[in-house]
Amino acid sequence: MPTLHYQQGSYDLNVKVPKALRVQAKGRRVSLPVAGERHSVMIGEKAVLSLRIKDPETAKTRFRLLAQALGQYFEAIAKGPQPLTRLPAETQSDDVTIRERLKTLAGQRRRFGYRRLHILLRRGGVVLNHKKLFRLYREERLTVRRRGGRKRALGTRAPMAMPQGLNQRWSLDFVADQLVDGRRFRVLVVVDDFTRECLALVVDTSLSGQRVARELDALIALRGRPLMVVSDNGTKLTSRAILQWQEG
Repeated sequence: MPTLHYQQGSYDLNVKVPKALRVQAKGRRVSLPVAGERHSVMIGEKAVLSLRIKDPETAKTRFRLLAQALGQYFEAIAKGPQPLTRLPAETQSDDVTIRERLKTLAGQRRRFGYRRLHILLRRGGVVLNHKKLFRLYREERLTVRRRGGRKRALGTRAPMAMPQGLNQRWSLDFVADQLVDGRRFRVLVVVDDFTRECLALVVDTSLSGQRVARELDALIALRGRPLMVVSDNGTKLTSRAILQWQEG
């Protein structure tokens, strides 16, 4: 039975460890969550814990909860490791489908991590927790590798068709320069490829993905929505904010 002692302004809780578990539990330090706090208990022949609590009723309540938590811990040790439960067959089949879709998207978007792939899966109607997606992503070894030396594309590229009217294709790009005092700034350039008209020049020291999305929304409200928006192969327009903007 647990015993409670008061000594020099603190209460001590002593809980006897069952004989069958003394060898397994001896020397362990256990962290027990009780009443919104975590208490560390060192286990030897007995489990001893000291707390500075002025109110004796509070001390009795707190130590009663700690004694119950220790009892549950001892029961868990006595039971030993539990066998893993197998998932239902329908859950396993769903995982196979998600894995195949994930590998397909990762093959198409080789520089996309699991967060961006999560957006693409959700866009395709696949709903799952991001933690489960990360587990499947790691198990399939789809982690993005670090870039090596720059490689030139093999073969010939198909020429891009020329637009035949207004708002059929917009081109986006960034240019950069610096002021006399050394501060750098960037300019977002939006051009209609049919009329060669510069639709927008957005200048700032920093242009985040969210800022680019806001500027494009304002331009669409003024000029209408284009059929296609193109950019170069850089990483400037591959943020999560731009991917989410594409869903709108």
